[in-house]
Amino acid sequence: MGSSESPPQAYDSVVEWVAEYFVVLYGDDLAYRRGEPVLWCPEWWRHPGAAVRLDALWRAWEYYRARGGPGISTWFLDHADPHVRRLTAPNGPFRRCSVEDGHQDSSALPVEMTESWGDSMFKQG
Repeated sequence: MGSSESPPQAYDSVVEWVAEYFVVLYGDDLAYRRGEPVLWCPEWWRHPGAAVRLDALWRAWEYYRARGGPGISTWFLDHADPHVRRLTAPNGPFRRCSVEDGHQDSSALPVEMTESWGDSMFKQG
């Protein structure tokens, strides 16, 4: 009967997908023109939160693309639109970056380690 194999991916990596598909799609969607302020980092992979979101978007896009039908519509509504709103939000991961000025480092949240982690409230039992 039918094959249980998944169709081949359109892109080999999230890096390829972002460079060849996502930035074209959303550059047009955001009506970006050179010189306009857009919260985007040309070095998006240097922002862990953005990299994870973009990887998830790529994987979901590949999933829906392979299935056809209304899948890409679902991808936009359930995946891309909310993630892109967050990525390009004034308080999003690219808030200090811009297309023209490039990447600006962000800081991780501070954390203090404790010797008694094993006795934490998360321990079962």
